[in-house]
Amino acid sequence: MRDYAKISPQFWIGKSGKALRGDQEAQIVALYLMTSPHSEMTGVFHCPILYIAHETGLSMEWASKGLASLIEAGFCTFEAANDTVFVHEMAKYQIGEELKPNDNRVIGVQKIYANMPESLIRRGFYEKYRDVFYLKKDTKKASPSEAPSKPRAGTGTGEETNNGRFADFWLAYPNKKNKANAEKAFLKTKADDSLLATMLQAIEVQKGSAAWVKDGGQFIPHAATWLNGKRWEDEDGSGGAKPWEV
Repeated sequence: MRDYAKISPQFWIGKSGKALRGDQEAQIVALYLMTSPHSEMTGVFHCPILYIAHETGLSMEWASKGLASLIEAGFCTFEAANDTVFVHEMAKYQIGEELKPNDNRVIGVQKIYANMPESLIRRGFYEKYRDVFYLKKDTKKASPSEAPSKPRAGTGTGEETNNGRFADFWLAYPNKKNKANAEKAFLKTKADDSLLATMLQAIEVQKGSAAWVKDGGQFIPHAATWLNGKRWEDEDGSGGAKPWEV
């Protein structure tokens, strides 16, 4: 646990602060995330909504709503699949706006980054801070259970390639229930690389939607439901499931 945290007065008058005015739950959650005993100086850390609710005194419903408001304001990103939060500007205030190449903190940040689990948040942190913190190119490999299956030569049917695309889809999708049904639904889409890229982009957007964050992610639909409903085409980007669809 860190001994202290820096919070800039700019929080109240900056872009995010202005967007949160009148939303007391969001303000409480924002201050909690910046001072949480579970937080890291990078702004990327494990933080289930249960923690937020318990340690702020908010109900699960209001903690979820507050977090959803922060996501919509661009204050943070949250991945329900692994309960990881990324407070976008936190490293800027806790570490520095920019480090010199020979600063010892560069090594420290690199070590923390290297230990982050493979995720869209990890990639987002790299893209945002790679230049100012001199991060080395990501060479982290997925664990065997996460690694996309590699096409095997021989059949010429394209089935192996489709299985590889599903592995990429499954790695990105946060609701890990009913994998067999999800694979059947995915193969029915006959997704090529272009459609897969569209799906992955939609998943990334929908991970930050209020519908997917609400109540700890309980309204994230099963992957088969998402695929059969072509939810990557949802114009509002919500991707949320009705209670009977989950």
